[in-house]
Amino acid sequence: MRTDSGEVHQLGPPKKGWGLARAITCRTGRRFVIPLVEVKGSYRAFDIGGYDVLRGFLVFDPPFRAPSFTLLVKDSRIKNPEMPALSPDGRHLAIFAYPDPIVEVYELPPGK
Repeated sequence: MRTDSGEVHQLGPPKKGWGLARAITCRTGRRFVIPLVEVKGSYRAFDIGGYDVLRGFLVFDPPFRAPSFTLLVKDSRIKNPEMPALSPDGRHLAIFAYPDPIVEVYELPPGK
């Protein structure tokens, strides 16, 4: 991750086997969130791809050098998270599941 000052910081998921999804920013640009996903159901021997399961979020507040919060999600029904949206104030996150029509909304902690 490269900051505006040109500094480079390495970013990785908190657990082995998890990955980072596409970052979501709030309209004001004062916060962004990166969903954490785990691939399930894949079989390399049969060349079968899996699906992503939502596991948590990395929440970033200025100065964006490291996550302000790492939030883990229990019992999410979201598979293949699509179209995430962060509220303008950065306090609520909604994620839609595809092809299952499921929406989950999360309340995020206030910024630091």
